[in-house]
Amino acid sequence: GSMHQPARRPPPGAILAAVAVVLIAAQGATSSLLAQGGQIEAALLPLPEEERAGATVLGYRDEELVTLRQGTGRFVCLADDPNGEGFQVACYHESLAAYMSRGRELRAQGVAGQESIARRWEEIEAGDLSFPGQPAALHQLFGETPADVGSLKRLTVVYLSYATSEATGIPASPRGGGPWLMFPGKPTAHVMISGG
Repeated sequence: GSMHQPARRPPPGAILAAVAVVLIAAQGATSSLLAQGGQIEAALLPLPEEERAGATVLGYRDEELVTLRQGTGRFVCLADDPNGEGFQVACYHESLAAYMSRGRELRAQGVAGQESIARRWEEIEAGDLSFPGQPAALHQLFGETPADVGSLKRLTVVYLSYATSEATGIPASPRGGGPWLMFPGKPTAHVMISGG
């Protein structure tokens, strides 16, 4: 069999479909540039008012995560991923930046979920990945759509490296909406606090 197949003309419908996709993509690129200000504004929502002006904001340009605004404050905020389910924005203390960035790197390599967390635990314990020894916060807002900010759910996560229920008195499972400790005894042990 020859390696060279004769060139076949695509049916006219396929050409039209390809043109439509290109037009939609071009429209999306324009609207994403226009929406940059909106991305920044939305990404800052989880933060207390006084922290917003100085926060660095990472957002999406042509489906790539880029720095939309370099800040001078203590927080890094992530805009909503336009290809993700629902709406979700998060801001984390700068001391968590290496950990979060490594998570994005692993996800890009197809390593996600529990596997990504376990890999990062190994890297923290080996001294290859920096992680704060002191408490550090992540603030998150999420929901179906950002249309009604009041309907978004709030989650605050306070990382307490290697914390245990015994040492802190915080239960290791959710109880009636109160704070609880996730991954107790692990490098990224953290208190989950819903609402508020």
